[in-house]
Amino acid sequence: IPEIVLAGRVPPANGTLALDTSSYPPNFRVWPEFHNGVAAGLRLSSAMGAKNHERTITRTWIKYNKPVTPQQSDNAAGNNSSSQIPPNYAHGGFLMA
Repeated sequence: IPEIVLAGRVPPANGTLALDTSSYPPNFRVWPEFHNGVAAGLRLSSAMGAKNHERTITRTWIKYNKPVTPQQSDNAAGNNSSSQIPPNYAHGGFLMA
């Protein structure tokens, strides 16, 4: 799932303008992240095609293709502890698609 870009180009000088989110509430990006996940899921399902039965998304595929958190990448170095993954709105939207 691609990250949401909060910057844009301003013509005619083609300068970059970034959105300052410091004054927004912490849940400001919840719905945009969810809809970004839905869009990613719809792109994946359309790429699979209706005739391609060999590349079906199953429960096993979903289980082993969860988003990686920074804690998980640290645990992959040898620490085999199982920690709970925090809720990810983009992944939830991806599963809804």
